[in-house]
Amino acid sequence: MANSSSGATLQNFKPFEGSGFAEWEFRLRIHLERKGCLNALENEEVGTRSTSTSEQKEWDRMDALARDTIVQWLADSVLGTVRSCKTAKEMFDSLKTTYAKQGLSARVDLRRELMAMKFVHGKLTDFLEKYERIVNQLRECGDKMEDSEVIAQLLTAMPESYQAVTVSIDILYAKQPEEVTLQFVRRKLLQEEDKSERKDIGRREEPPELVCYRVSTAVYEVNDLRFSQL
Repeated sequence: MANSSSGATLQNFKPFEGSGFAEWEFRLRIHLERKGCLNALENEEVGTRSTSTSEQKEWDRMDALARDTIVQWLADSVLGTVRSCKTAKEMFDSLKTTYAKQGLSARVDLRRELMAMKFVHGKLTDFLEKYERIVNQLRECGDKMEDSEVIAQLLTAMPESYQAVTVSIDILYAKQPEEVTLQFVRRKLLQEEDKSERKDIGRREEPPELVCYRVSTAVYEVNDLRFSQL
């Protein structure tokens, strides 16, 4: 990773290794915007136009910072994709062409993966993160998936134990559809998971039920001898 002077290093940040390009791009754009060099990622080199020396120097500064950030945020296995690129925009375009899911076939695969998703066990947050990641990838591919469809498919993926909350969301949507956003649904589902977990903990912590047995004395007579047994 880069040294602290470059400003490219983020604590606990995992370099891009070839998967999750959309998420990596989002982080990169936010970071470059904060560093004041996002423009280098989006526009052609300033030197191709008639510019002043000061403008060229500013462009060179932004481009160098953006290129440094991109390189430091790539795993060694991915560096070959950008090694011959001269500008930050060339680097980014090369990465996007290579790793971003694009085209009709990618949309079909992502749609199929989304429809097959079912929440069975584990942490709901992990499931939701994967679900939303696929939705974002679909939209990156040009799929115009409406929020209502995203929500409907998510509710379909929930198990029967979440039926009560899915029904309540459906009722609210019929009355106030503008209130039922993906963030709203996510929050309601997580609240339901939390409530279910608290119920399970409560059941495990309940003291065992005490059962009393009445023991009587049985008297047996054998050869005129009496024995008492508790």
